[in-house]
Amino acid sequence: MSSDPFQPSSNGVAIATSTVSSGCALPPSRCIAVTNRSTSPAWVTWSQVGPPTAIFPTPGNPSGQWGMEIAAGGLVSISVGYADAYFAAVLASGTGVMTIVPGDGVIGSSAPGAAGSTGPQGPAGPQGPIGLTGSPGPQGVQGLQGLTGSPGAPGPQGPAGNTGPQGATGAAGPQGPIGLTGSPGAVGPQGVPGIQGPPGIIPTYDSSGLIPNIKMWVGSTVTTMSSQWVINYSSAGFTQPPRLVVTPISSGNSAQTAVVASMVANSTTQAAGSCFIANPISLLGLLPLQQAGPGLTVNIIAIGI
Repeated sequence: MSSDPFQPSSNGVAIATSTVSSGCALPPSRCIAVTNRSTSPAWVTWSQVGPPTAIFPTPGNPSGQWGMEIAAGGLVSISVGYADAYFAAVLASGTGVMTIVPGDGVIGSSAPGAAGSTGPQGPAGPQGPIGLTGSPGPQGVQGLQGLTGSPGAPGPQGPAGNTGPQGATGAAGPQGPIGLTGSPGAVGPQGVPGIQGPPGIIPTYDSSGLIPNIKMWVGSTVTTMSSQWVINYSSAGFTQPPRLVVTPISSGNSAQTAVVASMVANSTTQAAGSCFIANPISLLGLLPLQQAGPGLTVNIIAIGI
């Protein structure tokens, strides 16, 4: 065990390291404990006069570089002489992290060694970049109120103002007595005829009398291949199934060309049925009618509410 074990004197810091020198400033302490948490060897350097730049020594350069090498995962203590310390480190390859702890004592020695002579002052590091401009200071306190100046001389007389608006009308006087009735005037000319009113609705009745709110829809359709007809009168907006007048259009006025229509169902929006014509070969026991076929025009009149 060391007779002078290392003891931290302030918080440790960590810096990101790479193949480009990076560093930090530390508070005054006797020593700093440095740990290389990278997987690459590192070269570290320090100074009391300003931020240094860490550079690995190169073969053939007799001047060398101030500092020391720390193996990957290595931990060392460095004496910095109770002064502000500027620390910098650089890696041989890759990236990593370096931790630095200010304190007192040494790490890993069995006994304190004799104090070595002070080495020569290293050359000053290059001038660091200019720091960022600080934020503006707080607003200063408002100064005292100045003395009130003496009154100025009166200004010249201003021009006359515009005429004001007219006053409100006075209240009406009392009602005078009613005059005598005059003689009747002459008859005026005949007035122009009034505008034609909208067409009226034809009154419609049933067994109970006049049907109110009656309306009528008119249209036509043609029969299908199965002699059926279908009509849609939803545009009329009936609220109850209307009564229908179904008139198929015949091709002539003879009994052989007569056409009849039937209706099988109707609702508030549509109706359907079939059309039939005479069967020219109807005999005893056969139906006297046959299907009318497709393309037959059927006129429809729907009346309802």
